Amino acid sequence: MSRPNAWTGTDQPDTKSTRKLHCTSAWTRLEDKWNEIQVGRQGSYSVERLESLYHYCSTTSPTRVALVCVFTPCPALAFLLLLECLPLRSPDEGWSANWMFWVRLSLMVFTLAFVGISDMILFIPKLGFTFPKRVIVALGCTIGYVGTCLLAAATNIFGFPIPFIWQFGGLLIVFFLPIMLLLVLGFTPFRSASPFRQHFSRYIQLTGGFMALAGVYPLYKVVYDFIPVKLKGGTLVALPLWKFAAKHFMMRCSRELEDFIPMITALTVDLFSALFVTVCISSSGSLTLSILFIATDIGQALLEFREVRANSLTVLDILHETASEFHSPQESVKKSDLLAKIIAVTRNPNGFNVKSLKFTRLWACLPHSMSPEQEKSLSSLENSNLYGSRGLISTRRKSRRKSRHRSLSARLLKSTSIVPSSVSFLSEGSVKRVAKRGEQSRQLVVQGLQLLFHCEYLALVEYIECVVPLVVATHNVVLNHLPNAEYYPASNNWGVSAVLNILVFAALEIASLLLLHFFLQRKFDFSPLYQLAFALETQMYLVQALLFLEIVALLQYELIHLGPMLTDLYQITMVYAYWKVGRHNDHAVFDLFFRKNPFHGEYTVFAGLEEALAMVNTFKFTASDIAYLREVLPHAEDGFFTWLSTLDCSSVKVYAVKEGSIVFPRIPLVRIEGSLGVGQLLETPLLNLLNFASLITTNATRFKKAAGPDKKLLEFGLRRAQGPDGGLSASRYSYMAGFAGTSNVLAGKLHKIPIMGTHAHAFVQAHTTLDDVKVTMLDGKNFLDVVLKYRNELGHTQTNDGELAAFIAYAIAFPDAFLALVDTYDTLSSGVPNFVCVALALHELGHRPVGIRLDSGDLSYLSKRCRDAFVAAGECYGIDYFKELNVTASNDINEPVLNSLNEQRHEINSYGIGTHLVTCQAQPALGMVYKLVEINGEPRIKLSQDVSKVTIPGRKEAFRLIGANGKPLLDLMTGCNEKEPEVGRKMLCRNPFDELRRAYVTPSQVIPLHHLFWDGPNGGLVGELPTLEERRQYVTEQFELIREDVVRSLNPTPYKVSVSNELYEFIHDLWMKEYPMSTPRPHQRLGDAAWSKMPKVNGELFALTYGSLVTQLIKDFEDLKVVNQQLDKMGYNIGVRLVDEFLAKSGVNNCSDFKETAEVVAKVAFKMFLGINVEVSQWNAEGTTCSLLIYDNPLTEFVELPPSAYGVLWYSNVLCGVLRGALEMVQMRVDAQFLKDVLQGDEVGAEGND
Repeated sequence: MSRPNAWTGTDQPDTKSTRKLHCTSAWTRLEDKWNEIQVGRQGSYSVERLESLYHYCSTTSPTRVALVCVFTPCPALAFLLLLECLPLRSPDEGWSANWMFWVRLSLMVFTLAFVGISDMILFIPKLGFTFPKRVIVALGCTIGYVGTCLLAAATNIFGFPIPFIWQFGGLLIVFFLPIMLLLVLGFTPFRSASPFRQHFSRYIQLTGGFMALAGVYPLYKVVYDFIPVKLKGGTLVALPLWKFAAKHFMMRCSRELEDFIPMITALTVDLFSALFVTVCISSSGSLTLSILFIATDIGQALLEFREVRANSLTVLDILHETASEFHSPQESVKKSDLLAKIIAVTRNPNGFNVKSLKFTRLWACLPHSMSPEQEKSLSSLENSNLYGSRGLISTRRKSRRKSRHRSLSARLLKSTSIVPSSVSFLSEGSVKRVAKRGEQSRQLVVQGLQLLFHCEYLALVEYIECVVPLVVATHNVVLNHLPNAEYYPASNNWGVSAVLNILVFAALEIASLLLLHFFLQRKFDFSPLYQLAFALETQMYLVQALLFLEIVALLQYELIHLGPMLTDLYQITMVYAYWKVGRHNDHAVFDLFFRKNPFHGEYTVFAGLEEALAMVNTFKFTASDIAYLREVLPHAEDGFFTWLSTLDCSSVKVYAVKEGSIVFPRIPLVRIEGSLGVGQLLETPLLNLLNFASLITTNATRFKKAAGPDKKLLEFGLRRAQGPDGGLSASRYSYMAGFAGTSNVLAGKLHKIPIMGTHAHAFVQAHTTLDDVKVTMLDGKNFLDVVLKYRNELGHTQTNDGELAAFIAYAIAFPDAFLALVDTYDTLSSGVPNFVCVALALHELGHRPVGIRLDSGDLSYLSKRCRDAFVAAGECYGIDYFKELNVTASNDINEPVLNSLNEQRHEINSYGIGTHLVTCQAQPALGMVYKLVEINGEPRIKLSQDVSKVTIPGRKEAFRLIGANGKPLLDLMTGCNEKEPEVGRKMLCRNPFDELRRAYVTPSQVIPLHHLFWDGPNGGLVGELPTLEERRQYVTEQFELIREDVVRSLNPTPYKVSVSNELYEFIHDLWMKEYPMSTPRPHQRLGDAAWSKMPKVNGELFALTYGSLVTQLIKDFEDLKVVNQQLDKMGYNIGVRLVDEFLAKSGVNNCSDFKETAEVVAKVAFKMFLGINVEVSQWNAEGTTCSLLIYDNPLTEFVELPPSAYGVLWYSNVLCGVLRGALEMVQMRVDAQFLKDVLQGDEVGAEGND
């Protein structure tokens, strides 16, 4: 574009307009590329399908259209609900007791197989696949499928329930279906020359694509479930990408079935997507996430509407250009009747000056229903050679915007020559007008057929997105009133809000479908609802097959059988009592912790969290559980069991220390927050899952440290474990602790743990002579001869032949994993020489032996002698690696044995640890406890005469404070409302129950110990749990973090677990508030602690010394009243000086009144300095006077007064002075008077009078 220059009168380019033009052009090209890859641009209608649609629209009533649209999904939904009416039983009762499950599975497989193969009638015309034949094929597949599953369950190959039964079941169908088709249909239809061969090929390709897609959907849902709640919004980005890839995958699988691409794509990819979005909306628990899912789906729909609108504008332009062609009297069609106008051109191309439609398909990919007249018309058109050949596949249709068709006629004339210029009976202008009208009519057909293809796909998508939410909502609502709901964990989230979310989603999709209907009806006098009903009815077999397979199968894939009955009865009875008084929904906080480290050590490794969270995730009472509890608690009200059946952990939050952490006593390992009833019921299952797991992990780390860092440890304890679950746990958690592998094959399969092992003594005993070696060839050579050659060379001809035969047989079976048990007969005289001969033979044939195992005898001595033999053989034959052959030792190995072997400088490379590891013989239980610490925001405390059993109240956080050297200083508990510890800020850390143990700490790093792992109100699991390998690595990192002196086995340093000063004061304030009168008081406990810290003096020496002092005073002053005064003054001076030591070492807080002062004096001071108990009594009404009753007064021992001193000498008056002097130093003036003393002589007592 250019503009005139006002100064010079010349033209200059308009740079602003040029930039705008380039920008618009680039955007248009990008938009065209985007439109080209959309499903609606991947094909077009054939003329045969157009005629069939026209016939359907002309002969079908609106009522029939409505009924088809409404009732199409009903058969699949009705069948699914009938299946749900068959009552299931708990899988814990075994496969045989679950006979109803097998009936359900048989009905389901038969129906799905029958419906699935019925679409062959559509895809393979004239096959003769009658109803009886389909029944036989489906019945055969069902028998094979269910029979195989029954066999697997009965023989415990996979256990019951069978894992991944749908995924592996697909493979069974792939196996049995071809067999049944061959038996029923014979071999003829499948031969290469068969006319059905091409149809079968297309059908198999389409079925394979669908099965692949059906396997991906549950995987996508599983991945979504494991994504942290905060990141679930990321699926909003991934879902459109997945849909795009899946649509093009399905279109590629159905490329030769062009007329069916809209139906196939909509009923596979879009149905899966709608099902996923609906399930996410119903189970998300987050209004924001639900809104985002709905908004994303609406956004995608708007993009589709925009694209189809652009497509329709192109057709409207053409209709406007060709309007005059349809105004002749012989054409009785409405001005905007799109179908009628396209039909008019396709039936009579010559009448509209159309010279060729070679890129338009006349015949559909499969026969369609039409009237005889229509079929006759198509046959004549085929003979005209105007249309493309059979088998033609449409190319992609480029987007044509309205603006690009404003000058359509001009461009057409420039690019097309309809009539040769040399042959013309018309004027040049007339020729151009005829050519223009012909090209416009051709474009109407091409663009109109493509628009119909696009509209059909969009109508199907909108229909699917209307139907799926309604089907899911109906299924969930009905299922919630059926007994089988308990076997669907997601049913916990099927509340009113979830149903409302689904219905809102469905309403929006219905509005979208109606919007599409009114748009096309107004523009083209054409209803997409008719087109939708046409597609659903004429492709009924395909539609029902896909709906049955997807609705019936996928809505059941979360069916499980789990329950929370692993608990103590008193948990149930307590919860009933809570429910009875209406407190079951009170908000409670529970702490799970342990009081003492196991194995006389100073650390514990926390394990079992993953299993605990899995239990929380599936926590629900089944119908059978409720029925049993009704028998156990016959007098409980029905309402309680109704409430119990609704319980889950959706109201609970679980905070915990990371699994694999090194932890210490009193730190809460798990904190449960939620309803009181659920929190109480979780106690026993959590303790059961965490106690043994943490104990076995700790035990395994101790073995690992005792053996040394360069030694390999193997878990061999399955046969000695407490049941299969104990064996599996031992394998799992010993590997997490650092063991290299296990002998437990099932543990290897379930947890991906390396499995290792060799043969037993029985294998050696099973061979008696060399004749027992039945197979002697290895790698084309006679292995027996090679072994005997080395036997003769080394002179080991007197070894046990049966043992040698066993080693040869085992080496032939495992030439690259040969590890022999050498102590069956005699280790040094037979076992090791035989091993060396076989090992040398293996080396000669290019294999590398592993080593030997010792299972008896003096392991240190034997390992050294075995190593000598290996070194000698290696040097003799020049084989260096022989010197490093593995020596594995087993035989009841424990920590002391490992320590002893280390002292003896053994030559063992690896150990097989069994009994002492898996049974934890050194300490069979860890002693975790689960305590209520807060209820409705009010902290609670448990008191006990044993201070170790007093709990730390309230909701707490825990931190690990790291020093400047990068090592932990201590673990600190604070109240949740306190300010967290800060790096570089000094803070007072105190022992929660020992006033004398406190320290100021300035951390260089603060590590929070508690993390949120389960957030029931917001969807459950938070974040992705670490794998077993990641937890194993974390254990290693923890041992690198903790100081070596803390984790060593011999004389470890105790690790400090402290509380903040605020929490300490709160603990003791609550203690004072809650203790009963009969319970030892806090001040008395402080006195006990202080007494234990004070240097002790011999009591007799102390009493005799004091007696000598009193005797000397009597001699000096003679007047006993003066002696009493001197004793008081002496005590006063002692008290003045003693109070500083008392305050420093006792650590008591300020007393609030005189009563508390008396309590401190009686329970702390006397205990601290004299080790005696004093009782406070005889308070006056004002609380200003009391008496101290002193029991076991050491001053009164060995004292006998003469009669002249009775009632005059106050022998223990020094104590009154001590009290006066000490209390005056803390600004409290008191009067202390001596009342009575009971003196204890050597043989008899003498009582002084007041």
